[in-house]
Amino acid sequence: MVRQRKPGPKSLLEKHVAPKGAGLKARTIHRFVTEIQSESARSQARKGFNAMWRFAPDLLRKWKVPKVGEFQKTNLHGGRLWGSYTEWHRKPITARRIALIFEKCALNTNCSDAVLKQISKTLSYLYLLETGVPKSNWPSLPGLKITLAKRKKIRQQQTVKPLDVPTGHQLAYAFTREWRENNKSCASSVQPSVHGTRMCSEADPKVTSTKSRRAPVTGSVTTAGAQPS
Repeated sequence: MVRQRKPGPKSLLEKHVAPKGAGLKARTIHRFVTEIQSESARSQARKGFNAMWRFAPDLLRKWKVPKVGEFQKTNLHGGRLWGSYTEWHRKPITARRIALIFEKCALNTNCSDAVLKQISKTLSYLYLLETGVPKSNWPSLPGLKITLAKRKKIRQQQTVKPLDVPTGHQLAYAFTREWRENNKSCASSVQPSVHGTRMCSEADPKVTSTKSRRAPVTGSVTTAGAQPS
């Protein structure tokens, strides 16, 4: 007897209930969000809304914007965000307030560029709910972004990660191969600042190349490069 696996939990998209009695624009928006947009894009919109509440809570409370979880539980975001044209127009945010929210978030020094980009994607989603125009954003944002280009922000830490990881076989071959003066692929060396291995000839801590590539068969690997000393 073959046991059938239990089905996993349903996604937010599978659990959502389509709005009834929707007009042409509402149906168009619903089709775009559920059929054209990816789950990743919908997730980005939810993350951006969470960030808006993290960096501009005073403005959102002042304008009585619903919090995460206070929306329709059966919408395609599970109640974490506006889920339809109809729901948005019950409690919308004006274009001027959208610009003020974005500015408030951008001027918060703890808001990184990556998080601000998520917020911008959320506002693009809200613009879709407002107008029915996909892949666009509020007219005030492009100019606002130019003026905020030199804002003070949290410093982002860049990690140095390898693109390939050598196997034990490859490392054993690299370090047991006979060394020759003119053989640049004799072995690979480990650098503390690089999470991986580099060629002996590239073991200089001042090397900053991010495209150091050799065939793994020689015992070395491709790395993201070393940070300057």
